[in-house]
Amino acid sequence: MAAPAHKNRGYGLRGYEIIVPYPDIEDALKEPRKWNAQWEKWNATVNSNTTLKDWYDREVERCKTLKRQHPLLVDAFYDEYPVLFQQTLNLQVSIIQNAFTFGRFQGFEAKWIAADRSIRESHVLISLSRTCASANNLHDARKLCPTELNLSYLAEDGRHLIDMLKAIIPHDISGPPSTLTYFHHPAWDALSDFHEKSNPNDLEKLVYRRMLLIRTKLISKLATTSHALVLANRPKFVALIGPAKAGFERSISLNYHISLLSRPTDSNYIVMPTAESFLDINYHVVFPDPELKRLFRVVREKAFTTGDREAVAIMAHGLCWWVSRGGYPGPITVEMVANQIEAEFSFDELKTAVLQMQERQIHDPHKRPIFLLVMDPTKWRQTIAPYVYAQPITFK
Repeated sequence: MAAPAHKNRGYGLRGYEIIVPYPDIEDALKEPRKWNAQWEKWNATVNSNTTLKDWYDREVERCKTLKRQHPLLVDAFYDEYPVLFQQTLNLQVSIIQNAFTFGRFQGFEAKWIAADRSIRESHVLISLSRTCASANNLHDARKLCPTELNLSYLAEDGRHLIDMLKAIIPHDISGPPSTLTYFHHPAWDALSDFHEKSNPNDLEKLVYRRMLLIRTKLISKLATTSHALVLANRPKFVALIGPAKAGFERSISLNYHISLLSRPTDSNYIVMPTAESFLDINYHVVFPDPELKRLFRVVREKAFTTGDREAVAIMAHGLCWWVSRGGYPGPITVEMVANQIEAEFSFDELKTAVLQMQERQIHDPHKRPIFLLVMDPTKWRQTIAPYVYAQPITFK
């Protein structure tokens, strides 16, 4: 069970009256630089007056209260633990598979250390924001590693991320690992030493192990995503999408998406509900018909280079139309599409705009999606319409 998201929560700790807005998980994708600045301010203010032991004590007290008032919630924490453990173990196994296959780790290490500081900062910020946005407990886990996941620290010296990646790679790779590898840090080593000597009860053991596990999952996921991101960006790019026009400033998440689409690919759009989704071809939207592909790229180009709201809405509607069609076999949902485009373009009214485009489609005599209104009706009837059974687009 993920912890609930927190908004503008203040903390008074160890006799200090500290009121600092807690970073909002919703800003992680929408405004990653603002979100990161809030985290680093929060860590510098709150965590400078708080030890890891304080967080442990507070979590123990919180769980004791929950056990008295809502015992089922604490039972859920026990049930959740093996799931979290296996998810984190799978991440570490994927590091072995991705990092060492055909010497890819050596290629990553060389590229990462040689990269300009600004490139490392951009990649880390993308990876960190996407990773923390993927789950409330991962977002909250950032407070448990204020120094090791500091953006400036990871960007300044490429060896910092490399050392972190090496530290969490399972030592024995002769067979599938069954135990996790943890990233050591003086504060965590001290807490581990205290915990072992304190004769903890079952609840205290759960709290400590859960804190350590969520921190490890966050670090593993960040390292995995950063590694995949760097290797995905080849030295030479295909200029499929033009530069932003004057007056339009692309978001970090949109620039990241463009960098993925600029590689040689048949993909027209990549939907990324998680940080690693771009590695899965099932999250790539590929229009099979050449004319369909060409006309979608026309509207995508306008949306990506100008940020024009109508073009963005037409593009989003086209994607939602495609993944909501009858018989669509993939995992992409209209919610995934809309949520991503909302974040990439800071377009809060996107879902309303998509539904308006759907109304325009309904009123077209041939029921063509808006980006295909220029397609010859005869060609539409012969090549597209027979194979696409449109269903109403609805959002939750």
